[in-house]
Amino acid sequence: MSATTVNAGCRMDRLPLAKFHRRVLWLIGWRQIMGIGIAAEIVVGYAATQH
Repeated sequence: MSATTVNAGCRMDRLPLAKFHRRVLWLIGWRQIMGIGIAAEIVVGYAATQH
């Protein structure tokens, strides 16, 4: 078996970023931000009900 190298990173850098790709990345980032906010509300709400 021969060892082969894959230069996928170099090829990915050359791909153009279309409007669709930007929208998908924006939605992923927004979902992560909202997930952090919801988790913080759950923690704060849980802590407030314990007293």
